[in-house]
Amino acid sequence: WWWNLVKTLKGEEEQSTFIRNLKIFLSDVIGNSVHNSIVYRFSNLVGLQYCIVTALDYLLDVHKELITSLKKVCTPPVSEDFAPCRDCHLRPEKNVERRKICQLCQVDRKFKEYESKLFRFEEYCSEDEEQDDKGVCFQRIRKGTHANSDLELTFKFIIAYFKNNSVNCRHIEDGCKVYELFLTLRKEFKAARNSWLLQNDYINALDEVDMAKTSMQLCSDETDLSSKNSDPNKLYLVTTSQMPSMLLQFKSDAITYEKSFKHKLGRLFYLNNLKKADDMENKPFDETCPVCNEALKNAWAVLQCGHSFCCHCISIIMSQVLTEDSDLHCAVCREVTHVKEVYYVDPEKMKRIKESIEVKGRYSTKITAVTKCILEIKKNDPFAKSIVFSGSVDLLYTIQDAFTANHINYCCVADKSELKKNLAEYKLSEDLNVLVMPLQLGANGLNITEASHVLFIEPPMIKSVKLQGIGRLHRFGQDKKITVHEFFIEGTIQEKIYHMNRDAILEDQGECSAKSNLTVNDLLTILG
Repeated sequence: WWWNLVKTLKGEEEQSTFIRNLKIFLSDVIGNSVHNSIVYRFSNLVGLQYCIVTALDYLLDVHKELITSLKKVCTPPVSEDFAPCRDCHLRPEKNVERRKICQLCQVDRKFKEYESKLFRFEEYCSEDEEQDDKGVCFQRIRKGTHANSDLELTFKFIIAYFKNNSVNCRHIEDGCKVYELFLTLRKEFKAARNSWLLQNDYINALDEVDMAKTSMQLCSDETDLSSKNSDPNKLYLVTTSQMPSMLLQFKSDAITYEKSFKHKLGRLFYLNNLKKADDMENKPFDETCPVCNEALKNAWAVLQCGHSFCCHCISIIMSQVLTEDSDLHCAVCREVTHVKEVYYVDPEKMKRIKESIEVKGRYSTKITAVTKCILEIKKNDPFAKSIVFSGSVDLLYTIQDAFTANHINYCCVADKSELKKNLAEYKLSEDLNVLVMPLQLGANGLNITEASHVLFIEPPMIKSVKLQGIGRLHRFGQDKKITVHEFFIEGTIQEKIYHMNRDAILEDQGECSAKSNLTVNDLLTILG
């Protein structure tokens, strides 16, 4: 179809104009820094034909090889599959120079090869990552953007160039179908990559289970016996005289664990039935406290056995316990429950939790909290703008995934090259509510009075940097109330940094002191 369209160009002038416009289009999109681009490999229609045919054939061949290899790998693994993966990348031997590559790694290489042809993969690496690469023993995660490939951009230009010509309608329709094919291949790539990742994780999990198992061995000769006597950690070596006692011990453990399993299974059924009854509109019964026979309405306590008591009665029962590390007995079944394992139920609080904003996806506690905070800001004021700061670029990439999954419109400024463009777009657009950027990039010299919320994913180490970040919003011309949200993990060094900066800011009455670097006392406060 594309060659039939190109052949309609009459004369060298039309052909040269087409080639020149195509090169300008590719150069504007791709840029002049990509030296292996298709834009440098043709100067006439014949050269363009060779480049397109070669690239398309290679893409389809790699796609066919990838799908064939992926079908072989994505099957239920057997024991024979573990050994190649273990020797290749799971538990490789240090002194082996040439290892045999397993099928999973071969498919991974096929994925990278296919990815480089289907997309224009632009890999990026922050300055901190480049400096830390030498000190890290693990392979750095490959990061980048999946932009349109040179072949796809060429097809897109050809369709747009000849679209106004009514004679070529049939060929234009064929070109649109090919463009839709590229979109389908993109979706297929993501699904295929996820299948490979799941298979890889499954084999890794099975390998961990295999490492957790230790096969018991019978001492067959004097060498094994001397090895057992010399090393007390070799408990898996068993002598013939130990066999009867160990067999009896295992049988006794099996009976004990089976009883414990049945007991916990019955408790699970009991709690599930309570949950079903609680979810029903017409409850089959109103639960009461077994001690005072009062209805459990406002709040109550639940023991490990599943029985519930009102707060007054449970306080009387717990008053008989000497310490917080002691156990108490259920007044109904006499089941033992540790004091710290007594749970309290507050229906009103549960109702408020159910009505609160729910974050889609499974992320870390901090990422979930930041996403929930943005959603609450959006719920209270749909037009409010926020800035999310973090000192870790990797954390910003993770939080972008959470924002995308929860339909939060955002723009990211990862480096100075895209600062001017994305910042202007953030200021002018009403749809972009969140600006995500590293703290070291956005803490100085910016005026962002359009925003009214600033979020620090972790407390900045230096208080002046924190004040500079807040100062991007709190400037002349700001007519909105500024709200600062700061997140830290309780009981960690982040909490100490937060309290240290807060106390220092209060002492300075909100003014940034001239001394911005950390002192020895500050470090002792954090580490002590």
